[in-house]
Amino acid sequence: MNTNKDNTTETKQQLTKVQALHNFRLFVAFADGTMGIVNMEEHLAKECGCFVALRDADLFMTVSIENGAVAWPGELYLASEKIHEELLKADIYTVE
Repeated sequence: MNTNKDNTTETKQQLTKVQALHNFRLFVAFADGTMGIVNMEEHLAKECGCFVALRDADLFMTVSIENGAVAWPGELYLASEKIHEELLKADIYTVE
């Protein structure tokens, strides 16, 4: 059973918006106000396993939120918790 503290943390880290941008970038925003740009261009240029399909710009642009994760058709998911953590570590978690 989750405590209120756990529920609060989950709510604060909840992904509230994802938008595909040009050049394989994503704008993401979270309930706690954390937001930023995720650059996937270099990752997709390398051997990227199942994500190779996202090299198709039209498919990349179909990004959505599904079950709290960044998602694309074909059951391709990125964990929003990891994105949130990386944005905080990079200290670039706000965009104006």
